[in-house]
Amino acid sequence: MKTLYEKHKWMQIVFGALFLVAGILVIIFSLNWPENIAKALSVILAISLFLFGASCIFSGVFALKNKYFDPAFIYGDLAIAIGVVLCVHNLMIGDFIVLFAGTILVTIGVVFLGEAVAMIFFKRPKPSIVAFFLLGAIFLTLGVLSYVYNGEAQTIIYIATGAIMALVGFVQIIFGIVATIKAKKIANDIASQNPVVTDNNENDNSQVIDVQPTDDNHNGNADA
Repeated sequence: MKTLYEKHKWMQIVFGALFLVAGILVIIFSLNWPENIAKALSVILAISLFLFGASCIFSGVFALKNKYFDPAFIYGDLAIAIGVVLCVHNLMIGDFIVLFAGTILVTIGVVFLGEAVAMIFFKRPKPSIVAFFLLGAIFLTLGVLSYVYNGEAQTIIYIATGAIMALVGFVQIIFGIVATIKAKKIANDIASQNPVVTDNNENDNSQVIDVQPTDDNHNGNADA
């Protein structure tokens, strides 16, 4: 993706805008229609993936001018394939997100608890050990509760997912705009330097043309 953004900076803005809109819609659906959030989230993500995939393929077609294949085709195909899966199995994403988020919370909790035990072995400061034990217990508890109270956890996880998507989209838009401004500035600097080089070349050519007839005149006088 980084290489794709370097070649087509406008795609980063498109990608960020899609994620920003999708994240806001997920939050709105989570708060107002929690019973239909799984289908709504599947539709929103599928549409975003379709648009993103189409933009990747579109940019890849124009890249064929200089090469035979572009990685943008792979990104576009994957995005469209995932979008089709979400459309066909529109309830799958609900169970997946809750299970995925719960597993991440449990894993983080276990990691913090393991670090706390290691800190005891390495004789770290006691406040740090206590803090890591508390963080590990909190994350582990949240992860287990998301498994037990699956329905109640869905709304919270959906809102958090929408917020993360919106934040990622906003950051991508900012980076895309900054990269576009820098690219235009560099292009303008290069364009402003080109006329100077052209003028020098024209002056050099005109001097050569002026000297040539003079040499012919001298040759003619010598022959005479």
